[in-house]
Amino acid sequence: MKLEYLVSRPAGGNTNVTAIGGVKEIVRNQQRHKGPAWRIRRRGSEWGIWRTSFEATLDRYVDLINAGDVGDVFAFDSKDWPYTTTTRLLDATPPLIQTQGNSKIDAIYTFIARGYKFRSGGICNKRYIDGTTDWTQHSPWGGPDPGSNAFDIFQATMDQMYQTAYDLVAEAKAGRLDIGRVIIGQKQWTPTDGWHSYGGNFHYHIHVEGRPTRTGYPGGRC
Repeated sequence: MKLEYLVSRPAGGNTNVTAIGGVKEIVRNQQRHKGPAWRIRRRGSEWGIWRTSFEATLDRYVDLINAGDVGDVFAFDSKDWPYTTTTRLLDATPPLIQTQGNSKIDAIYTFIARGYKFRSGGICNKRYIDGTTDWTQHSPWGGPDPGSNAFDIFQATMDQMYQTAYDLVAEAKAGRLDIGRVIIGQKQWTPTDGWHSYGGNFHYHIHVEGRPTRTGYPGGRC
């Protein structure tokens, strides 16, 4: 299996999909001058010791990544900077996964399946949005690109889901995914308004919609 590496910039910044050499370049640019010491870990493990040599820590970081599997996440931390840079291992050549969604949802689902540990909260569900008579984007829409226009994602912790939501938004901003809305907690992102408050029920999962938003009557079947 060929691997790629999704490097997430600190604090919900942009992401880059790159080869291992690109990982070193990005981490060096972000963290080298944030010392005086650095540490690394695989998510789910304890932090390693603080090291005062940046290049030696970076070499150990690459060795740790090279020993990982698809879906593993690794973190690089600086002692005097509150942000970490993370690297996620992805399957570089996955087949497009066919879902109950339209082509936009197929692409989003495939991206998540490339390297995220998750549980699907469902795709197709013909119903109204709670408290309204508006059809949810989960409904089975007809037309030239039929299927549900939404996908719910569950992960082990809210922190993981926030980071995944930020990664999805970064992919949308880069033009690699057609995303119309992302909801997590009481925050939502749209291409026109960016991140802003969400007034509905607290989302203990990620809700992601394709773009454009579907309207009218959903004439398809789940």
